[in-house]
Amino acid sequence: MSNDKKLNLVKILFGIYCILIVWIILFKFSLSINDITGLDKIRNINLIPFYYSNEVSGHFKEVLENLLIFIPFAIYLKMLNKDNEKIILYGLIFSLVLEISQFIFKLGATDITDLITNSMGTVIGVYFYILLEKIFKNSKLVGTGKKVPTGNATWKSIIFNEKPTPVKVKNAIT
Repeated sequence: MSNDKKLNLVKILFGIYCILIVWIILFKFSLSINDITGLDKIRNINLIPFYYSNEVSGHFKEVLENLLIFIPFAIYLKMLNKDNEKIILYGLIFSLVLEISQFIFKLGATDITDLITNSMGTVIGVYFYILLEKIFKNSKLVGTGKKVPTGNATWKSIIFNEKPTPVKVKNAIT
């Protein structure tokens, strides 16, 4: 698969992922218009981080889900060769747009905790990608003793199920 095709595939998958995020966060997996209309709902906003007015269990689960859902956001953007700082900024902006949309359209509670945890998920995604690059850069194929090719080509080639291109080495003795 050519690099242009790979890049286009990643862009398409990233677009699908973003649509799913909007569906999950704004529409809560709903398929019915009646379930998502906010006419009878009250706008709710919480600007105190990690504060919950009604102490109900499940807040840890919500925080963890918010972290996990934004990890792929960073991974996709790293695969599109974006800078770490820009990726984190894009994650913050995307999360902010989702939270503001929840408030404007009465589709859920706008919460600063969600903004923080979504942004932290983006940061974790950036470092997870960097960690994977380092792992595959220095690893060896099991049982062969041969080094795996370095850099992005390594684990991207694993994702796209391609064989690494062998490097030709000239003989030192002429």
